Amino acid sequence: MKKRSCAIEFLLIFALFVLPPLTQGPASQPPRPALYPIQVFTNALCMALILYIQTKAAPRKKPEAGPRWLRCTVTAAAALAAFGGLCLSASLIQLTLYLLSGSQPATPLTLLQPESLPAWINCITGTAAAAFFEEALFRRYLPDTLAILLPKKDSRPSRAAAELIPLALFALSHRYLGTPSVINALACGLVLRLCTLKAGSLLPAVAAHTAYNGALLILSFGM
Repeated sequence: MKKRSCAIEFLLIFALFVLPPLTQGPASQPPRPALYPIQVFTNALCMALILYIQTKAAPRKKPEAGPRWLRCTVTAAAALAAFGGLCLSASLIQLTLYLLSGSQPATPLTLLQPESLPAWINCITGTAAAAFFEEALFRRYLPDTLAILLPKKDSRPSRAAAELIPLALFALSHRYLGTPSVINALACGLVLRLCTLKAGSLLPAVAAHTAYNGALLILSFGM
C-alpha cells in the first residue's frame, strides 16, 4: 500500500473510530439495560474487513507449523496468561486507589441484567464484538499503520511512538468512565499488546479481553 493512500485510510479510520470516544462525555449513572447498539457490531465488522484487506495486500509471516493441539494449547495458555494479567493489574490499581483515598472507588456504571434470551445473546455477542473491535484497532491496525507512516520508521523513537500512541489513545478512549478507568485501560492495553506480540495473533488477546469485559459486565449488574 502506498504511503499516501495509507495516510488517507488512517485519517478516515481515526475520524470514524478513534475520535468519537475521545470526545464522549461522562457515562450516565442511572441503571440502564446491558444492551449493545448495532454500531458495536458494525464497527467490529468494519475492522475485520480492514484487517482482511491488509492481510491480502501484505501477507504476514506465518508462524512455524505444528500439531493443531499444540497450537490450540499455546493460544489458550496465552489467553489465560493475558486474562490473569488484566485481573491482576485491575486489582492492583483498585487497591492503590483504595489506599490513597481510603474509600472504595465508585463503579462508573450500573447495568440491568438481561431478562430475555435475545437480550442475553446481544449481551454476550456484543461483549465479544466490542473486544474484537478494540483489539483489532488498538493492538493491530494503529501500531502497524503508524509504523509505516512515521518518519524513520526503523529508528527506535519511531518504533516506540508506534507502540505508545495507540496505548495512550486506548486509555483516553475510556476517559468517559473516569480517571481510574483510564489508568486501568493503560495497564490493560499494555498487557494485551504484549500478548499480541508474543502470540503473533489477535486471538488470545481477544479471548482474554472478552472474558475480562464479561466479568466486569456481570459485576456491573445491579442486584
